[in-house]
Amino acid sequence: MVSILKARNRLMSTSGMLEVEAPESGLYQLDLSSPNGKLIHSQTMQGRKSTLDLSAIPEGMYFITVKNDQYIETRKVVKR
Repeated sequence: MVSILKARNRLMSTSGMLEVEAPESGLYQLDLSSPNGKLIHSQTMQGRKSTLDLSAIPEGMYFITVKNDQYIETRKVVKR
């Protein structure tokens, strides 16, 4: 399992589960999109942590965006 927002590296690599951790507790929107901007998955994240299962999507590069009214961060993720 890889923690996406705690890592210093802006490019994450995983084969399955991805842990997403926001800077503080709250209500966040979590979006997974392809490099061409197509939305693959979207979910609401309540609290500070959530887990995203990438095992059902094809290998490749994706972008994960975590956002709310006061915060937005996007990271690259390579599914292998």
